[in-house]
Amino acid sequence: MYTRHHDGYIREKYVRRLEQEQAKTDWVLLYLIELTGEYVYEILERIEPMLQTWSEEQLKTFAAANDRYLQRIERRIISYWDLHQRTAYPSLWNSDYVGFRIAQFYRAYRAHS
Repeated sequence: MYTRHHDGYIREKYVRRLEQEQAKTDWVLLYLIELTGEYVYEILERIEPMLQTWSEEQLKTFAAANDRYLQRIERRIISYWDLHQRTAYPSLWNSDYVGFRIAQFYRAYRAHS
């Protein structure tokens, strides 16, 4: 799928392909969530609206079955923010940073599961 490629531009290209061709296939949700735990800002921006297309029921079910996994992704988002985005977005949990919006989105579903 090349979304694990070392080049962020190639990863973003194939995330776009996922969006166009596979957006509602069950395995795509897990794949997208894994990618949100990475540092490429442009990929996070691409994935955020894709996550909004999943049904509330699908997201609740996923969150209930994968609470520890979502906690790990949240920690990775914070870690990469600290390394790569802290200068541009100095406040922890500021909603201007797409990674924090995604983490809050996950938290909302974890709270309802």
